[in-house]
Amino acid sequence: MAFGYIRQNLDSRVADKFDKSDILKEYEYFARIAPKSIFSAFAKDPSERLQGDKPPVNPVKVLIIVIVLLCTVPLILLLSSIIMPFIIFGGVIWCFLRRALQSPEYRAYNYREKLALPMLRLFDERLDMGYHFVSGEISNPNLKFDDALVEAHLVRPINRGTRRVIHSLCSYDWDNQLNADAFEFGGYRLYYEWEDSDGTSHTETYFDGLLFKFRTEFIINGSVNIMSTRTKKTILGKEKETNRFKKIKDRDVNVIDTENHEFAECFDTVATFEEEAYRYLTPSQIEKLLMLRKECDFCICLQGNIMTVSINKKSFRHVSQDTFSDRKPTSRPNNPAFEAERRIEDMRQGLISIFELKDILNHGV
Repeated sequence: MAFGYIRQNLDSRVADKFDKSDILKEYEYFARIAPKSIFSAFAKDPSERLQGDKPPVNPVKVLIIVIVLLCTVPLILLLSSIIMPFIIFGGVIWCFLRRALQSPEYRAYNYREKLALPMLRLFDERLDMGYHFVSGEISNPNLKFDDALVEAHLVRPINRGTRRVIHSLCSYDWDNQLNADAFEFGGYRLYYEWEDSDGTSHTETYFDGLLFKFRTEFIINGSVNIMSTRTKKTILGKEKETNRFKKIKDRDVNVIDTENHEFAECFDTVATFEEEAYRYLTPSQIEKLLMLRKECDFCICLQGNIMTVSINKKSFRHVSQDTFSDRKPTSRPNNPAFEAERRIEDMRQGLISIFELKDILNHGV
């Protein structure tokens, strides 16, 4: 398959030739208006960490430090219980002071439009901080556990309030249905809270990982869901199979037997039409899924020409929940030029990882 324009720009030799002068100037300006970190006096220039070898570790010094720490632990615990209220109070005061010391320029600075998006658009002008799913879809109690595993992730449990933490979002040309390289990415944490009969509050994380959407080169009739499973031992020592992803309920599904014992140990597969699952799960594709399974637990939902992938992990290869974050940093970078280059390289590597995942999962059917 011929790579699109964006993939060609992900080559390091091409990326090194990008004109980043405007971004570097803007980052220098941001560094001047951003508040100084209280730890900046102790922090080393990050570029120095890449120079030279680390000094050898002295095992005697390490042993002495460990012994001293072990001997002082009781004293530290006693002192912490006494001074903890003062630490909390001081933290609250510092938050107010930090806000008061921020310059008007920093408060008004649009980090997303002036730095986050221009960095992404170095690779392609159509890249944007956007995502198909909106908050309303997550909190809608009327959504059903029907076809897509991601819709199952994004539904609010009955009588519970689901909350969402967005780490970062990224979208590339998703509305263009003819672009095979189009994708959507989201780094999410979904959790819900409730109170028991004693009034004690509880928080349970439902999903803390990565969501991807790809356009496939094939079309699936109905839906095919492939979900990672694991086994765990019960109190009595028996093994119990668990599915880390929400079960699909209240619908007629066909549980697929691929006649591959290793695959059956690692995945649950259900489909609207059995033949559609077999069409995707060729012997070579099964091997790819088993190799990917060694890296992470994941779920795949195939519907039409849309593939939704859910990885219940904070990172996959070089893409993490924060790779495409457009949140404004709370303090100035020590080395603006180095930090800007590092940020751009992180985005490049993250985009490569997204396309690597797609190439693993997408094949002609």
